[in-house]
Amino acid sequence: MVVVTRPPVSREVEDPKEHEDCIKVLRDNGIKVVEKPRFHFKAVIIDDSIIYVGSINPLSIVTVRYVPADYMLRFVSEALVDEIFERFAPEYQEWLK
Repeated sequence: MVVVTRPPVSREVEDPKEHEDCIKVLRDNGIKVVEKPRFHFKAVIIDDSIIYVGSINPLSIVTVRYVPADYMLRFVSEALVDEIFERFAPEYQEWLK
């Protein structure tokens, strides 16, 4: 498993210490964490053939009363997963090292 997130020092991170602690917990549990200062995509890749793509941020919890409609589509396609990696995540191979 690979989690891509912003580094704790990023200006978009609200609580750098908490963010750093969360990254440490993930790493301590054997999850590879890649810190990228600038990125914007929402995809969850489960394995070589299952991918979720959409507007939902799967790592956020929203506690407001009104939330605009979001969506997440699930695809089972090895070809689509490969295409996403080739076109939108060229650094994929580096992330897995």
